[in-house]
Amino acid sequence: MKRDTDLSARMKWASLGAVLAALGVGIIALSFSDENAIGPYGLIQALPVAYYVAIAVVLAVLANSLRWHQQCTEVMVTGVVALTVLVHGAATFVESEPRFPVAWLHSSFTESIISLGHPSPSMDARFSWPGFFSGSAALTDATGASSPVVWLKWAPIILLLAYLAPLLAIGRATLKGWRAPWIGVIVFVMADWVGQDYFSPQSVAFVLYLTFIAIVLTYLRHRDPDMWSIRLQAWAARTPRRGLAWLSSLVRSADRGHEPAETAESHATRLALLILLVGLTFALVATHQLTPPALVVPLTLLAVVGRLRPWPIVVFIGVAMVGWLSYAAEPFWSGHLAQIFGGIGRADAVVESGVGNRLTGSSAHLEVVNARLVFSLLVWGLAGLGAIRLWRTGKAVSLPLLILTAAPAFIVVSQEYGGEGILRLFFYSLPGAAMLIAALVSPGPAASRPHTWVAFVAVIALSFPIFLLAKWGNESFERISDTDLQLDQEFSLLAPAGSTIASLGYGGPTSYRDITSYNEAPNLLESWPLKDVKQVNKLIGDNPVGTYIVISRPQVEYGVENDGLPSDFANVFVEMLTSSGQYKIVYRNPSGVILVRVGDKSPSVSPGGPPQAAAAGSGQTPGRQS
Repeated sequence: MKRDTDLSARMKWASLGAVLAALGVGIIALSFSDENAIGPYGLIQALPVAYYVAIAVVLAVLANSLRWHQQCTEVMVTGVVALTVLVHGAATFVESEPRFPVAWLHSSFTESIISLGHPSPSMDARFSWPGFFSGSAALTDATGASSPVVWLKWAPIILLLAYLAPLLAIGRATLKGWRAPWIGVIVFVMADWVGQDYFSPQSVAFVLYLTFIAIVLTYLRHRDPDMWSIRLQAWAARTPRRGLAWLSSLVRSADRGHEPAETAESHATRLALLILLVGLTFALVATHQLTPPALVVPLTLLAVVGRLRPWPIVVFIGVAMVGWLSYAAEPFWSGHLAQIFGGIGRADAVVESGVGNRLTGSSAHLEVVNARLVFSLLVWGLAGLGAIRLWRTGKAVSLPLLILTAAPAFIVVSQEYGGEGILRLFFYSLPGAAMLIAALVSPGPAASRPHTWVAFVAVIALSFPIFLLAKWGNESFERISDTDLQLDQEFSLLAPAGSTIASLGYGGPTSYRDITSYNEAPNLLESWPLKDVKQVNKLIGDNPVGTYIVISRPQVEYGVENDGLPSDFANVFVEMLTSSGQYKIVYRNPSGVILVRVGDKSPSVSPGGPPQAAAAGSGQTPGRQS
């Protein structure tokens, strides 16, 4: 017995050592990578071989640990954390500045609350749900941080790690044995390509969403089928055998005996949990517009099949959601009713905006989009196989997992959400899908056969390059370099308050500082092609204070990769503006140029150095490989 104990201890410490060594090697390798190697296929072009070796070592340790007779919590926690840091923190260690332009925009929203003392719904619709921005402003003040920008770089890692605990709780509440929940967490980490883990309201709202679901499934389920589920079973039993007979068997699996036992708690504890859920509800409705309805749908279905004890909580969330929209978010909905309700029932429009409209751009960008479609279908397909294996193994399927996977389909019939409806559909369905895939690998408490583990690791290894392409494929225009940041800082020095700023596309941290001080013109790329300066001036409008056009490397990359424009389109545009005599370049660096309209308040040329090969001033776009 002592010999077995010593052997187990040696295996545990050897596993921990291997994971920590792999984590260290991976981080060092990423830190020494050249971010300028990022090209049209994204971050995958800059990842070193040592990074893949580190990922392989961590996965091998986790797979081996899952075959042990007893759970080794230290190894599992360390391994999953290391995997999360390496997979979702790759850009953090490779790139010099925090990534993703929208994250910089959110920092500017937070900065405006700090300076003004309150949100400004008239400035942007997102201020109608100011919970995240107000909380970030409070955190910045409380910690004495110089700016909300300090949170941007590490937000993806912190938020992904915050997902893990409620995910594990959901797995333990719906699957038997200790292995399957951990496998589900690993699958989630290796499958979450959507990139909603940046400094944003939806990322924090998703943490609250997972926490809410975890509490409900762990502590607030019915011990026995309630009236609704009994009636549903009776109705299903009367269905024709060749019609919906399968539904009878499926609904009968609503019996709690097929799932882990509910955690027994005192009435005082349950009351405290209900109070916590009320607090989570208020936080959700004040933070993000989509997450509350995304929560109401699965909770409603859980109540119908007898999995939710305090079903009035569903009504409470609905009332809170409608109340917030009706009063606190009134500045938004009063002018955007068509945007809120216009897409209801138009699944074709949601699919077209989320899939069809994205199938454009360069050949590399099309490969990225196709990788995302293939990877998403692979995940959903494996989840379906997991549900089938659960059924074949015990003639029962975890209804909560089916609901969590299928309920987000309501997004397809609700609204386009800025073309991100399909992305959100995959994101919200992933927790349930990941656990169903775990059931495919480990459907019961006993350890699966060796060939099952080999197949599991092989699928992850073969799909990992597709995942990297799907997750980081847009990095050429989503990353922010030090020269991109320098261009924005120079704009803040040049442009007086009240000036108008126009951009030739999306990307870069342009005007992330003092956002309330500038007037933003319509994005010029949306009206492309621009044939003459007269058309440009009409789009921008007049402003005697000053009119500036900022063209940066990320914007050019976006136009080339996402819209399929020629690599020199920005150079041609700048030449058209300057040759007209109505615009002149007042600053240039390797990232791009700043132009001012002559006749407006015009600063002298900034000492930014001699003109260099820039995103708009040379035939080669900096930051991408030819």
